[in-house]
Amino acid sequence: MKHTPTPWRLAGIEIWAGSKRIAMGNGAYDEKDRETKKANAAFIVKAVNLHDELVEACRLFVSHHDGYNIDGSKRYLLDKDIENQCAQNWEKVCGIARDILAKAAGGE
Repeated sequence: MKHTPTPWRLAGIEIWAGSKRIAMGNGAYDEKDRETKKANAAFIVKAVNLHDELVEACRLFVSHHDGYNIDGSKRYLLDKDIENQCAQNWEKVCGIARDILAKAAGGE
């Protein structure tokens, strides 16, 4: 099953996609503060609308790190010393990006 297509938009505490109301940010745990409910609904809409871009950015980042250009061709570095200086940080960041991609694909 697929989710309702983006972009989603906020109207008060209601979340809409086109002319269809898909959710209400009523809150959880007896949340009674309307401003908090609005902030929660806005956060949901923002996350949903940024999801595809974030996944694509992570995919491109990991691809580049793994030795490929954005067009899929093999990347060759001219200065191995530069690559070696950054390798440890690259591995950490790529690990985080791979985790995000796994979660976005439904792994968590």
